Amino acid sequence: MNHHRRRLACLTGWALLMTAVSDNADAAPADLEGTWAGDQLRLVVHQGLGQIETGCATARLDEPLRLDAQRRFRVSGSWLEHRAGPDLETQRPAAAAARFEGLVEGDRLTLTVRPAGAAPAQVFHLRRGAEIKILRCLAG
Repeated sequence: MNHHRRRLACLTGWALLMTAVSDNADAAPADLEGTWAGDQLRLVVHQGLGQIETGCATARLDEPLRLDAQRRFRVSGSWLEHRAGPDLETQRPAAAAARFEGLVEGDRLTLTVRPAGAAPAQVFHLRRGAEIKILRCLAG
């Protein structure tokens, strides 16, 4: 009988540990909350979701940013390239699907943007809380 109680206690302890790990995974978006900027790109993370702004593009990350054990994330979203000059309602380009991959190392974030199609991946090096001036797209 004592063996069964120890086994139950062990299983209960394991369940509590797994609950704590699961609760910690749900808290992971807080690790990314706020503004990250650099390389002419600004990423703002609010309630786990991200918005990106660059001089010639904007993006939306459609999935919550959750870090894995290696402090990486991979989510899908949309990437919208802009042209020089105003965006006319009748000539507004469509957003393309994109994948966003990140690696957090302290207050640094390496962000890789992979737009769908033939466009090459772009890598950005961001810092938490950095302020940058974004130069608007001037090329046509």
